[in-house]
Amino acid sequence: MLYDDLKQDLKESMKSKNMERLNAIRVIMGEFPRLNKLAGELPTDDEVLKILKGLKKNEELVLEKLKKTESVYLNVIEGYLPKMMSKEEIKAFILSSGINTKGGENIGQLTGKLMKDLKGKAEGSLVKEVLTEMMKES
Repeated sequence: MLYDDLKQDLKESMKSKNMERLNAIRVIMGEFPRLNKLAGELPTDDEVLKILKGLKKNEELVLEKLKKTESVYLNVIEGYLPKMMSKEEIKAFILSSGINTKGGENIGQLTGKLMKDLKGKAEGSLVKEVLTEMMKES
């Protein structure tokens, strides 16, 4: 489980005295009490992923405002998130799924159908972008 991985990495960061990583993991772990879990209940991987995605989005906004491109905190968060599909992988998935990209259907509906299968594997905005490109090509 992701939660267990975070706890283990927290301990390892303490032992190795990697303060930047330790502080980043502490911030992540500090978000879990917001889940309102009963005592002793551990967060599920889906809940952990949801928190990590929210933290990533917030950190990207902060970096954008500060005109920075990288942060240790963002790197730590991304280390726990699954690798997202590339444009090429999404396009291949769309082609193999047999979805009609020649027009006729609303792009929002098509994106919704695809996201049911791609949830957690691809970003919705990228799926929509690939669909739009494919529809223009047709």
